[in-house]
Amino acid sequence: MKRSYPKLGLLCSESPISLAVMREVGAHGVPIVAITRDADSFLKHSRYASQAVHRPKGALATWLPQLAEKLGIEAVMAIGESDLVELAELKQGSHAFQIAAPDPDTLDLVLDKSALLAKAESLGLTVPWSLQPEQPDSADFKAANVSFPLIAKWSNPLEIQPHLEAAGIAFEKVRYFQTMDEVEAYLTSLTPLGRWPLFQEYCPGYGLGQMFHLADGEVTLRFQHRRLREWPLTGGVSSFCQAVPLSEHTELRALSETLLRELKWSGPAMVEYRFDPQTGIARLMEINGRFWGSLPLATAAGVHFAWETYRHAFLQSPEAHGQPEYPPCKARYMAPELKNLRDVTLGRQPAKAKASFLFRFLSDFFDRSVHYYLFSRRDPKPFFFDIRNALKRSGTGR
Repeated sequence: MKRSYPKLGLLCSESPISLAVMREVGAHGVPIVAITRDADSFLKHSRYASQAVHRPKGALATWLPQLAEKLGIEAVMAIGESDLVELAELKQGSHAFQIAAPDPDTLDLVLDKSALLAKAESLGLTVPWSLQPEQPDSADFKAANVSFPLIAKWSNPLEIQPHLEAAGIAFEKVRYFQTMDEVEAYLTSLTPLGRWPLFQEYCPGYGLGQMFHLADGEVTLRFQHRRLREWPLTGGVSSFCQAVPLSEHTELRALSETLLRELKWSGPAMVEYRFDPQTGIARLMEINGRFWGSLPLATAAGVHFAWETYRHAFLQSPEAHGQPEYPPCKARYMAPELKNLRDVTLGRQPAKAKASFLFRFLSDFFDRSVHYYLFSRRDPKPFFFDIRNALKRSGTGR
């Protein structure tokens, strides 16, 4: 007899992460309502979307309970951090549906980069040199005799964004600085806001992500990967990544698990490092207390964090599920990959470097271990509708 699962309302972002979650959970026969931000979202064309609705405006509390009652939604999961914050608050009340979200205080600790780095350092993890200015003064930078480049990122991006918008200042996830003059100019530009981001040293090496699912203080699933390419190439969105065996970075992974347990974390999380192969040092960057951008790689490898989250959150007797061994596969996100190709082609690199990049870029299409963030033979429609939507946006200038 086929098992009946609670109907899932998925608060989507317009991203491959949402699609990976739908594919993982939907493959088990779970009915999914895709709640999309775009009225013409590519996500609603997935074979795993039982229903798709355009997201109403306003806070979740003002419309989600009514929508759940109308559509028979029994369980709710979210992709984005802002939705997780709201779900964490809703979780404290009484509703006819279940919610998969961390507790608000735990989520706050993960979102606050300054507090997180301090906690991590106390447990023996290596963290970057960091400075949190309290005024538009470069004296502390000069006293520390900092070396460049430096990067700046907001300690709590979700909390600062409304304040930036009110001050007419654009939000930047990461900003790079090559000189003290650039730092001073930036600090001065934020004077109307009266708040300043966290500055950190630039850490050489590549991105190393260690992924976990925790339930009742126990790690139930593990995976790790390295970034092969990012967009922009100096650091940003993972455009090409590779699975890393669990036999590597075992001591670091033990520290990651200790940190998550100390935070009393529950659910999926990625502990992100910058690993320098020359020195063997891994510096903690942040924790993504949500499903992460490279989730399609874990899905392709058969390590299903979305299903693990669903079954632990919503099934009273989740089936036994061990840690799978995964193959040495890779995954590629073509939208930022094409931006990298454009930037390299139009950039100032020597012709030899451009030719080398182009050769690697093209040869990856012939690597059988490579999977793609969006395209799937079992579920092809979202890929083609995403292309259609991208062409529409380019034609309208959106």
